[in-house]
Amino acid sequence: MAAARRSRRWRGRRSAALGAVAVAEQQGSAGVAARGDGDYDREAWLAAFQNVEEEVCYTVACEDLPKDLKGTYFRNSPAKFKVGEDQIMHPFDADGMVFAMTFDGSGQVHYRNRFVRTKGYCEELEAGRMIYRNQFSSKPGGWSANILDFRIKNLANTSVMSWGGRLLALWEGGKPYELDGKSLATFGESNLAGALKDGDNFTAHPRYDAANDRLVGFQYQPDPAADQTELTFWEFGRGGFEVLNCVKQTVPGFGFFHDFVVTKNYYVLSYAPTSLSWKALLGVAAGFKSMGEAIEFNGDQPGRILMIPRDGSEPIIVEVDSHFCFHFANGFEDEDGRVIIDMVRVDTLMLGDGSSSSEPLWATADFQTIPKSLLWRYEVSPAGQWSRRQLSDRPLDFPSIAPRLSGRRHRFAYCAAVASTARAGPAQGLAKIDAEEGSASETWMPEPHQFLGESLFVPRCTPDAEAAKEDDGYVVGLLFDGRARRSELLVFDAQSVATGPICRVPLRGQLPHGLHGCWSSDLVPSKESVAAAWSASPLP
Repeated sequence: MAAARRSRRWRGRRSAALGAVAVAEQQGSAGVAARGDGDYDREAWLAAFQNVEEEVCYTVACEDLPKDLKGTYFRNSPAKFKVGEDQIMHPFDADGMVFAMTFDGSGQVHYRNRFVRTKGYCEELEAGRMIYRNQFSSKPGGWSANILDFRIKNLANTSVMSWGGRLLALWEGGKPYELDGKSLATFGESNLAGALKDGDNFTAHPRYDAANDRLVGFQYQPDPAADQTELTFWEFGRGGFEVLNCVKQTVPGFGFFHDFVVTKNYYVLSYAPTSLSWKALLGVAAGFKSMGEAIEFNGDQPGRILMIPRDGSEPIIVEVDSHFCFHFANGFEDEDGRVIIDMVRVDTLMLGDGSSSSEPLWATADFQTIPKSLLWRYEVSPAGQWSRRQLSDRPLDFPSIAPRLSGRRHRFAYCAAVASTARAGPAQGLAKIDAEEGSASETWMPEPHQFLGESLFVPRCTPDAEAAKEDDGYVVGLLFDGRARRSELLVFDAQSVATGPICRVPLRGQLPHGLHGCWSSDLVPSKESVAAAWSASPLP
């Protein structure tokens, strides 16, 4: 019985980890744009897939920085694409690095970056080679090096959250890693003040419940033997990680989730028609495949919207069209009790094939064959009625909204954008989507050799911020220039995205194509305190 429990936990962790891994395939192809032919500089895009060699701390002055933009922008990224001579084959198998940029309101940005010192990262750094299997590809050495090796490395590479005075690097296949907000030094793995028990994981997509000022997170644990998936949701109060509500539910089938939304009465997920192939699972155990290649998308089956009541009552499952969803913009309930969900959806799930490839995934990526990701609005009633309408006419991803409207009715979403209107491609620009009009109200695109990933909406730090217009604020993001091999921090006026960035802060060196980040208005350390914290925690 104990062996069965261990096997179940391993499967759950491996499957949960793939929420992040699966996103790499889609996010590499996500975006919306307005540049005409949609060409991009492929060599410039590929230039970002290199190890970040330096961990540095410095300050940049820029007179164009808005005075009412104060706080710290954190972003997490896979940033170690080779371990010694061993090549990472999938970008989401790379160890995580957190980047921090503090805006102090006086025309300065205090920058720093560090790798998250996870247990696995430190072990492989010392060994000078890969010693763990990957989530989406095998480690070097063929099947004989991978057979019956079920060890998992927490990559801490997908997102970052700031809550209750703590900064945490997230990866949904394991527990968060706590970092120092000033120096980014790693404190260690966190169980969120005891909320997470042995065997628990934590999402890389926590959600903010603006109406109740709560942070909401979840985990999912598939059990293929029982053909069911257990879901756990936690709600935390503003002061830290005291659990104010915890809901556990079991749903039939194999659940594969990356993101969710929280509304007044529900936790809402897109329950795609995915399954685990037992034949492929044997291939995983035998060392021929990664866990991701055991997941199958069954396009002839319907998709489902899964609504988990926050009061712990029975789940509501509504069958909808077949699709897969990696990211949501937001969700809320209307006056009639219908749940409104804005999601980035694709027609089918493509996870790629890393184990049989001799080259890393990015080197062979063919955007012509990758499905477009579009923003759609679904309206679903608890009685089972549903409808949908398309909000974007071009591919996009990484939606961000005004935080004070999370779980409430919103109008605008800010999304990563690609240049092509007809096919998938690398994220390059910024699109502002008007959910009421159902189209991109504004777009901005850089040069073909420049790439802007996820960008976050940030409200102005003014006393009447709650009374301000929904789009009264800024959008911040990191842009990589693949020809110049350098990166910039961009700031947009959220009310005038199409005019381009109002400020461009040059950074030293190049940063990788990033994933998810967060904004903390509470953390505004001075230049001196950042430098002191950095000096007090030297790099190993």
